[in-house]
Amino acid sequence: MTKPTLNEPTTQRKSQTMTLEKRAMTVVVVRKANVEGDLRAKFGTKNVLPTSVVVMEEKDYFVHAFQADLMQVATTVKRGVPADQMVFITNKMGWSQDKSVAALGLSRATFGRKVASKGTLSPEASSRVFGLRRLIGQVEAMVRESGNPEGFDAAAWVGDWLERPQPALGGKTPSSFMDTAEGQQLVMQVLAQAQAGAYA
Repeated sequence: MTKPTLNEPTTQRKSQTMTLEKRAMTVVVVRKANVEGDLRAKFGTKNVLPTSVVVMEEKDYFVHAFQADLMQVATTVKRGVPADQMVFITNKMGWSQDKSVAALGLSRATFGRKVASKGTLSPEASSRVFGLRRLIGQVEAMVRESGNPEGFDAAAWVGDWLERPQPALGGKTPSSFMDTAEGQQLVMQVLAQAQAGAYA
């Protein structure tokens, strides 16, 4: 797969078809009332990002995470990301479970138990998994802005790119920075700079 040409970013992402607030209203119908109802009552509807399998399959699953504001990110991480979301994301990337657990610095045994019990990850682990989702969303949004998104698989591209040494990271692979929130922010910054033409 070849890397698409990334143009100068626009000042606003007006091309997206649905705002976060409208999306939050839409996904209510696929949430479990006994869990999501309490969250909406506590944090407000627009601050609860979708987590159901139905929503994971939606077109803008990754872009929505990238566009989320800090309140939505903090709320999502605090309540815990379902372990099966990580399985979904890394499968899309073409990564094995062992590879993804190692890259994100998670406990293999704990993660295995969470998947088996269909449980949620700790806030620390959730932050890393959600950060990975946001990274894929960033790439997807960048390609859309370039005007040529057809046939491009952002998750697969990220899975490959994370394993390639980058001059902007001192010759290290982006995947080696994915086990902390700060490292993930650095990786996202490198991508943004690449889009702006700072790195060829």
